[in-house]
Amino acid sequence: PPPPEPVRPPSPPPPDPNLRPWFGVSLKWLDDLDTGKKDAVGVVHEVVPDSPAAQAGIQVDDQMEYWEDFRLDSKKAWESKVKFIQIGDEVDIGIHRNHKDIRKRVLITGTLKARSGSRIIRSEGAIHTDN
Repeated sequence: PPPPEPVRPPSPPPPDPNLRPWFGVSLKWLDDLDTGKKDAVGVVHEVVPDSPAAQAGIQVDDQMEYWEDFRLDSKKAWESKVKFIQIGDEVDIGIHRNHKDIRKRVLITGTLKARSGSRIIRSEGAIHTDN
């Protein structure tokens, strides 16, 4: 008899057209008093409950410092990374919290396209980068 057909895993379901990838934070961009650079420190202003950021343990007032090994030192740097995320991506985020550098692994999930994205607040204040 002929050999049995190999068992193939089922194909993954097609992406839901009603979902878009999301991270789940709003950031405020503060001036860095140590360097004098404007809008150079991204601080978490809000974490959306049950978002990828919340699931990874990112908290309000965390300083977002790295996306993988890429330095997040401006709104433009943040946007250059977050606009290309895809559902299913895993992103290694470097944060600064309570005088400690911490890494968080964020699994990007989907949210309804109609749901709000991230908000950015600029120049709300100033900060020393070693908080």
